[in-house]
Amino acid sequence: MVTVKPAPSAEKTEELFRTYRIPSCEGQMAMIAYDGDREVGCGLFSLVDSQLTLLFVDYPKNDLFLCDLISRGVMNYGANRGVLDCDLGESAPKAEFVAFGFIPDLSASSVNIIRTFTMCTHCKKSKEEEK
Repeated sequence: MVTVKPAPSAEKTEELFRTYRIPSCEGQMAMIAYDGDREVGCGLFSLVDSQLTLLFVDYPKNDLFLCDLISRGVMNYGANRGVLDCDLGESAPKAEFVAFGFIPDLSASSVNIIRTFTMCTHCKKSKEEEK
């Protein structure tokens, strides 16, 4: 089972920012995806004064489920702190977000967190409404 948790320390966060060559910034944070004890991906972001910015998501190639899980973990972290929107940094997975339906196209610069968590794109009810 995969779990997504905040990085255990500031040192681990700094290490991840260096590893993925994401410039350090104020309020930098990381969420790490674990499969058991093994790290399988991460999300790097900043949270400053109720402004959440997703900077980067690392996940195994073609594992869109994991990209979605990590991204939602980051957005959930912000939502739990009263943040309603997630800005997208230069290295955010915009193409994946278009595929998920989080954003309409690659020019989008933010995601509405509440809409993302309440949209119903795969459930039976929304498929019936399309008919």
